[in-house]
Amino acid sequence: MPKTAKKKTAQKVPKDKILDQLIQNNLILQSKIIDLVKSNESLTSEMKTMINFFREAGEQMTLESEDERLKPLINKIGELLEQNRVILRGLILVQKYIKTTSATETPTKPSFGSPLDSSF
Repeated sequence: MPKTAKKKTAQKVPKDKILDQLIQNNLILQSKIIDLVKSNESLTSEMKTMINFFREAGEQMTLESEDERLKPLINKIGELLEQNRVILRGLILVQKYIKTTSATETPTKPSFGSPLDSSF
């Protein structure tokens, strides 16, 4: 019987060590889980930033394509403006010509003797 008493004592020590080891491993595991959650939150934040970056890039690409579609129209409007300037210059020259010719060629009214001015 003395042998069985030693076995019970020998078995108790390893159980305590095992329990202590399990507790320590559990604490280490909990800290690692906390680290994992923090890194997951960081990753999520970075992914949101990246998604916003791609969203803004897509919007810029859309705006650029609209500008490219409007480019021919803008060019035509520019050409029309230039044509309007040329027409305006021409009209101004015609107006000046009319003014100069009408000033030099003022028609004189023929003076016929008026019946009141004639003396008999």
